[in-house]
Amino acid sequence: MNDIFKWDTPSWGPFASVVAGPLQTLINLLWAAGVVFCTYHLLVALAQLASARRDRRGGDAEEAVGRVVWPAVAIVALVAVPAIWKVLATGL
Repeated sequence: MNDIFKWDTPSWGPFASVVAGPLQTLINLLWAAGVVFCTYHLLVALAQLASARRDRRGGDAEEAVGRVVWPAVAIVALVAVPAIWKVLATGL
């Protein structure tokens, strides 16, 4: 079976000379910090939701559901950014 991702190599495309070196490292660190930050807040919100449901506190459960939404959406967006960049930069 052929490897369909054999041709795919990550790169910055025309911006490679601009972001090579320390700037690329800084961008990567900021992205990773964002993922860790959002993951932490998602786990805390899920724990609060589980606690509110277990103790049958309806108002707190609704509030906790609201706190789950933004980190989940942010994680999806952070994971999608490299794929969107790849499509925009290379035209897939």
